[in-house]
Amino acid sequence: MDLPIDIRKKVLDGSEFVLMHCIPSEGGSIFPRKIYTHNLGCQREVYDINEAMHYFEKSCYLDCRTRAYPDQPALTKYFGVDNGISPSLIMIDIDKSQFPTDRAHKTALSKTITNIREMLGGAHPTVLWTGNGYHVIQPVEAVVLEEIKEFGEFVQPSMNFLRFAEWKLSNGKMDTQHNRTISFGNCLLRIPGSHNSKCMAANGGIADERTEVRVTQKWDGCRPHIKSLLGSYYAYLVDQKQKAKNIVGDERVWYTDKNQVIPWIENLVRIPLPDYRKMII
Repeated sequence: MDLPIDIRKKVLDGSEFVLMHCIPSEGGSIFPRKIYTHNLGCQREVYDINEAMHYFEKSCYLDCRTRAYPDQPALTKYFGVDNGISPSLIMIDIDKSQFPTDRAHKTALSKTITNIREMLGGAHPTVLWTGNGYHVIQPVEAVVLEEIKEFGEFVQPSMNFLRFAEWKLSNGKMDTQHNRTISFGNCLLRIPGSHNSKCMAANGGIADERTEVRVTQKWDGCRPHIKSLLGSYYAYLVDQKQKAKNIVGDERVWYTDKNQVIPWIENLVRIPLPDYRKMII
């Protein structure tokens, strides 16, 4: 595989740039942190940027990503799944496959950036071109929402805030698959200077400007507080909870009318699914 001569420096610079957006691990250090590459095919913990670069190089700089969030603390409150992590980075995936034209795709990006500016006090996010769309990355100041009384009645409000914010700020124009599955454990940020393997496959195996992950707009370093979104987020959670009750209520009536109450299904309805919904389904 022919790679650009300056690719290692680009990926190193890109790694340092992306890490500026991330929240630190326990103890205040940005490492250890998990990364992903095309060759690995899974996340692997690394202890410094040199170790990350080792794996990026072994993968010929394909599909290099770093995880935005550290591992969750091993706590057991809130239905046994207390994350103990604040939603301090919002990532919005605007995939071009979701749009009929390039113009519609770019309009969705423009509106998302406008929404971020207006709803988050003038915020100016990073925008990455991934080869197949845009990733908008906005670090924010946040708290662990499970520790706020008003949000304590909901299941994993901190993690679900990631999905709400992506939906709200993009006017629902985000990649729906990404939105359904995003969590603290799989929020992976592509590294500028690396290359997208799917784009390379479509480009005859050639790594060039068409396959490179690029920064099209840089974050200004400001972390606006999420408090301006919390009112609408709370209203959203209340609405979703009521809809869920209505659905469950309808199902219970249907089975009861036919004398076909199935205990194990009734029990499952009461158990929240903290993560891996796609795999569970």
